[in-house]
Amino acid sequence: MNLNNGDVNTKPTIPNCLKWSEDNQILLFTPIGIYIFTPLYKGLNIDRNGTCVCTARVECQEFNKERGYFKFNNKVLDFTDRIIQENQETFRCATWSPNGTSNLKGCLFIAITTKYNVSIYGPKVNPINSDWIEIENMTENIINSYTNEKVEDITDEIIADQLQSISISWSPLFIGENFDPVSIIAIGSKAGTITFWSYNNGVNFLYCLQAHETWVTISSWSRWVNLGNNQYASSFVTGCVEGSVYLWQVSLSRDFSNNEDGDGKLLLSVTLRMTLTNEDGRMAEIMKWYDSADGSEKFAVIKGRKIYVWLSNESMLLYDAQIISLNFTMQMSKVVTGLTWRYDGSQLRVFTMDGNHWTFNVSNEEGINIDESRTNFINKSLITKWQEQEFEDEKDDESLEEFTFVEEVKNAEEENDSLMKEPIYYGADSSANELFVAVVFALESRTVQYLTDKFEVSHVTFIPTENYKSIEMRGSLVKQLLNRLEDPFLICRKSTTYLMWDLLEYCDPENEYYEDDSLFSMLEKALRNSLLQQSDNLHFLETSYSLFDMTTNDISMNGLVKKLKRQLNNHTLLNKSRIIIHLYCNTLRLEFNGEESIEIQNKIQYEISTLLKYFLGKVLNIISDCLQGGLIAGNERDQTFILNLCDWILLYYQTDEQLLNYAKVIYESLSGLQRTTTKRTFKDLDNEINWTIKLISSTKSAKTKKLKIPARESCTCEKGHLWERCSITLSLLSSKHIKSCSTCKRKSLDITKFNDELSINSMFFKTILTVSDKCFYCGGNFICNC
Repeated sequence: MNLNNGDVNTKPTIPNCLKWSEDNQILLFTPIGIYIFTPLYKGLNIDRNGTCVCTARVECQEFNKERGYFKFNNKVLDFTDRIIQENQETFRCATWSPNGTSNLKGCLFIAITTKYNVSIYGPKVNPINSDWIEIENMTENIINSYTNEKVEDITDEIIADQLQSISISWSPLFIGENFDPVSIIAIGSKAGTITFWSYNNGVNFLYCLQAHETWVTISSWSRWVNLGNNQYASSFVTGCVEGSVYLWQVSLSRDFSNNEDGDGKLLLSVTLRMTLTNEDGRMAEIMKWYDSADGSEKFAVIKGRKIYVWLSNESMLLYDAQIISLNFTMQMSKVVTGLTWRYDGSQLRVFTMDGNHWTFNVSNEEGINIDESRTNFINKSLITKWQEQEFEDEKDDESLEEFTFVEEVKNAEEENDSLMKEPIYYGADSSANELFVAVVFALESRTVQYLTDKFEVSHVTFIPTENYKSIEMRGSLVKQLLNRLEDPFLICRKSTTYLMWDLLEYCDPENEYYEDDSLFSMLEKALRNSLLQQSDNLHFLETSYSLFDMTTNDISMNGLVKKLKRQLNNHTLLNKSRIIIHLYCNTLRLEFNGEESIEIQNKIQYEISTLLKYFLGKVLNIISDCLQGGLIAGNERDQTFILNLCDWILLYYQTDEQLLNYAKVIYESLSGLQRTTTKRTFKDLDNEINWTIKLISSTKSAKTKKLKIPARESCTCEKGHLWERCSITLSLLSSKHIKSCSTCKRKSLDITKFNDELSINSMFFKTILTVSDKCFYCGGNFICNC
């Protein structure tokens, strides 16, 4: 096993400090900064041992008045808060948003500091190799939701406690009929109150709840369920410092009365459904939901040494739900720092600060009990990781020479004992299918202390939790994925990279491509069979489907794209197509050995090309009819979107008469716009029209003719060559431009992150793509092989 830890020069201080996002990134929050790690696919000669690299860091900076800084009157603060106010500001907690929240359709994160500032952060350009910046400071909004007074003038201790935010949670993405995608932020205070905020490119205050009598230390959301009558709800659990844990129903609906924009006003209501536990004074430290694809729910809470679990055959909010409660007291002495579920929800994994891990079986019949075999399997992997890290540290002679002991070692036996390092686990979280667990740990001696914090170092790593050769596991994972894909909004809620990353890490197509019982073969076969069974269910993409009234003249092409996007994002068959394209694209990056290599590559490229061609024709059919019906592409973004689709046809589908006819009609429609109008973005498209006419009338030939397509929206490689962004998407099909790393010479696109861009969703609605300029294997620069 190769060492693959990501290092940071600090240590966390708060348990449960590691979070895995729905766009497949890992967040680690420490007092001085928040670190973003990207788990990468396994490289050559690495057996199921991927690499995680730190791609961004956000430092906690003092907030001045311009950035929302506020200072309380000391009369309303207790002794501890007075000390905090005078010390350096640090991060208290942080969590991810759901997928699809940022402008880049990825994740944001929100953080609270020790001086009660609340801010939302996002990537400046793209989530990879980019700076993360503050995009919204909520502090002033929170103050205004409670009081009109200036903070320094507040003398009421209750109001002061309300303004002191100490916990945060962000709901899953909500998508429903008559609803634009939205998510809800819940911020808990020292006064026991929780404010709810909707987020959709900005925050909007919705509701304030008096949930507890004192500090709200933790909260957690379940998935949204449809209650009927255009109302949706989520199970929202809150925990208080005095030990109570409550289950609330948070409901969303829309009021369409007196609403000019037609979207309706978002309404939120909260109802207490049950007290989950209130039997002891220990506060809840960690909460974790497991949402099964069959609609059942499982929820776990850690309070001290005790595990509480609630099992329900359906959403706990439904009145006929059968809810069973279990609890178990663990034999341990240190605080729990991480909690994850197994892929099928049958087990819980518990990580503690003293470097231990336990796996517990959870069932209705037998309750909660320890699984010794699974516990040992995961512990063995973790021990190997931190022992290799210790060995790596010992090779640094300079660091060892700078160690300064507080106490002198009296004899050799004591010296050996004191120098032995032991792991401390600060947090853990799991991947989408629970096949990997990410752990942040530090190595410390039991008796040796250092006079300087120079050696404050912690490590982020991840390890497999299952034996990848298990046939039973493979069948369960395939069935689980197909069940998930029955959710038409799945790809909106979770990125394809997140859904497939750990599954692909457990695949080994290089050695098992033709084995019927391999995970890769089982996934491919199941997805293809499912596609064939549903191939006739694409009626919504036919022109007979009325996207909107064609007689309405004030609808722009932007309106068409928006409505078409909703339809394409709400269909299970298209989601399955996106997943299988993702599977194929990530197989192309592998290096197959032997004579079968070319055959496999050609087969995969043909499958991708066929899928893209089919859906490209469907979309262009709609756009062509709409343009002929009088719909105007009235801005540069609309025209660029349409032209890039047509350019794809000229570049890669020159023998397809149907696609060429669509392109001809669209080129002519755009070229016919008045030269004097501002709605015309590009010059004459005569060349493109003539090319399509010649190609349509010419004898069909498999040989591709070279056409020089103008650079619509383009970027430049290091040698100055233009890379048309539309052609980058299909470069795997044409090999016109293949990027290679200047350091490790890998000749491929950055598939580890770029695979989402190859999905049907991104292909049609994010044609202007952002491509990473760094190699994900070694960090070197990409160069163009023109």
